[in-house]
Amino acid sequence: MSIKPEVFKEMIDDYSTGDKVVFLDVREDDELEDGILPQCNSEGVALPLYRIPILDLIELQVGSIEKFKEDYQIFVYCRAGNKSVTATRLLNYHGYNTMNVSGGIKKIKSHVEIEEAVQEPEFRRQKEASDLFTSVFEI
Repeated sequence: MSIKPEVFKEMIDDYSTGDKVVFLDVREDDELEDGILPQCNSEGVALPLYRIPILDLIELQVGSIEKFKEDYQIFVYCRAGNKSVTATRLLNYHGYNTMNVSGGIKKIKSHVEIEEAVQEPEFRRQKEASDLFTSVFEI
């Protein structure tokens, strides 16, 4: 299942602290030149942003977080929409409630003000992968 970038923008703008939503970026380190989603929405609410490159996602044991499958809506995006389709299918196959954002960050940035990726990608990737499977899902 996919949503258009303009609908994705509404999801970002409507996000409230405590909503069981995750915004998952599956781009590789060398694909961040298009920028990243802002840390907060237009209301100043911090967004639950995570980045796990698609190859790392494929290698993770997604079954270890099975009890959270029904609780969270996961919006998956990448650079142009191809890798996120694969990630969405993989997560859906394992029972997660996911939605692909059509066109990826290239289309999203025409609707959402994008920030420059400034953190060292390798550190950020490791931290966010760890956070997604621990903090968000409280394992």
